[in-house]
Amino acid sequence: MKKFAIIGLVVAVIILCVLLLWRHDKQARDHDLQSRLTGTWTFEFMDMLWVTNTVASDGSYHSDEATGTNLFHVAGTWRIKDGDLYETVTSNTAKIGVRLPHTDIHRIVSLDSNELVAFWYTTNTATWKRATK
Repeated sequence: MKKFAIIGLVVAVIILCVLLLWRHDKQARDHDLQSRLTGTWTFEFMDMLWVTNTVASDGSYHSDEATGTNLFHVAGTWRIKDGDLYETVTSNTAKIGVRLPHTDIHRIVSLDSNELVAFWYTTNTATWKRATK
């Protein structure tokens, strides 16, 4: 009986160590992805929407969005959590009918130094191009 208790305790400690290492690895990966977001990104959708989004090192952003002759200013945060991009909009000059702040989660497909590809609002992917670092 004492043997089983010791074996159980050792197994529990090993599992705990693995979980802690796994969590630390996820946080390090999120931090790395977050640091890649800093800079200015552009997005164009079907010659109807043009967005220039400038992301600060703390994740806050301000964005200019143009549709035809209309120009809107949007601000908020881009945060990486568990490999997903959490976009929280805190202000928007467009009359979008959504209460602010509003958070959307975008699944990241890829993120490198020049391009961010993510599922944006739907199952469609959006490709953001880096304008500056």
